[in-house]
Amino acid sequence: MPLCVITDYCSQGSTISKAICDFTPPPGQKNSSFQSKYIPPSRVRSMADFALWGAFDKRVLEEL
Repeated sequence: MPLCVITDYCSQGSTISKAICDFTPPPGQKNSSFQSKYIPPSRVRSMADFALWGAFDKRVLEEL
């Protein structure tokens, strides 16, 4: 279970010890912004500290 939830906007400029990110677009939205895919993995010191929450359609990244 996550200890807290923060948005990509709030995490800008921060370093996070570990992160789990969900790239699935919110209900009713076709896709989210490029920033919401770039910022979360860039906030951890190592990709070993980053994980994706579940599978997502590869079109989510292709349509950025």
